[in-house]
Amino acid sequence: MADPLGLLKIFGLTILSFWWLWLPFFLFIIFFNAWMYYIQRKYWMSLKWVLLEVKPPKEIEQSPKITEAVFVALWAIHGTVSTKLEKYLQGVIQAYVSFEVIGIGGQIHFLVRVPELFKNLIEAKIYAQYPKAEIQETEDYVRNLPSGVLGKDWDLWGTVMQFAKPDPYPIKTYEDFVELAPKQPMIDPMAHLMEAIAKLRDGEQIWLQFVIRPVDDSWENKGNELVGKLMGRPAPQKSNLFAEEISSWARITRTALTELATGKIAEVAPNKREEKKPLSNIQFLSPGERDAIEMIERKMTKKAFEARIQFVYLARKDVFAKPNVAMVMGFFNQFATVHLNSLKPNKQYTTKANYFFAAERALFKKKIMLILCQQRPFWGKGIILNVEELASLWHFPNIGVEAPMLPVVDAKKSGPPSGLPIV
Repeated sequence: MADPLGLLKIFGLTILSFWWLWLPFFLFIIFFNAWMYYIQRKYWMSLKWVLLEVKPPKEIEQSPKITEAVFVALWAIHGTVSTKLEKYLQGVIQAYVSFEVIGIGGQIHFLVRVPELFKNLIEAKIYAQYPKAEIQETEDYVRNLPSGVLGKDWDLWGTVMQFAKPDPYPIKTYEDFVELAPKQPMIDPMAHLMEAIAKLRDGEQIWLQFVIRPVDDSWENKGNELVGKLMGRPAPQKSNLFAEEISSWARITRTALTELATGKIAEVAPNKREEKKPLSNIQFLSPGERDAIEMIERKMTKKAFEARIQFVYLARKDVFAKPNVAMVMGFFNQFATVHLNSLKPNKQYTTKANYFFAAERALFKKKIMLILCQQRPFWGKGIILNVEELASLWHFPNIGVEAPMLPVVDAKKSGPPSGLPIV
């Protein structure tokens, strides 16, 4: 009987003896990942960012569809990495933008953080849809944190939002809120968030950041696969030219041998794969399943962004109130649908911990969340939101929302009249 330890030893010695085959491969992978990590972060650190505050007009009667037009136009920044040289030697990454809603002591601010290169583009797109708005560059609020934050006097709760279901499933959008009261002003989902922020006291802050970057249409492949699965279609088989060629020659040979044996002319048997047609059980689907398929296909008809949604509630411990967190979560819950999709906190980032070293682990998570919101990096994967979903989550409140602490533009500034005499 063979000794298992002896066989294992022989196997190990054999692998080690061929180190010159596998070791360079693993070293190359390690070097490549380290190189990409270095050059991409070096490029990212070289970018100059600007923070723009947008003061909307006093009364907005239109639906968020005009904000959707802003995101559609913004999709044009897709493809900032044009060559392999830029990607692998210079570390150029896809440009991204952060649309933010913050509240500091009850004051509400709509902000857009963008690379300086695209500042004029962002301003032009917003002015095109909101000509009476006012945009000005402002200091980044994350730099004005109180001293000793996360110390004995301050506390923080934060998380990164994620989808409950795969990306192709959509969330509710402003179109669904319009249908609730078609003959009245739209029930604006931003009203819930505006109410939560307006009630903040001195020493309380809420940061809500939508960091987005455009994606190409390849994400729709997952949507089409999901639709096919829901409809009961068989998964498409990957074509193998070599196997198909062998199968074709086998059918021809089989037909020729049959003719030689019987003396009768025989027809070449058709390819069984060609005979099979994708079937569907759509007639057996429930109304909810039919609606899910329709909404998934509707989501795929519009341009999309990859998004990272970050939320932080920061306050002095003497005024820290967990209900403020629940109120912001209530804002996200408005977009949830049982048979479609919803947004929920990602446990990996949520600033709480249980059991062993809970306090230390929670403090570590709070520091991580604070850094993520201060720097707004976007290295990992995000969730896929189309422009309609984005406009539902971030837009200026309409005329039906009463937000007394929202800075608005009462009158549009204009230039001097033509023909004015020069002294």
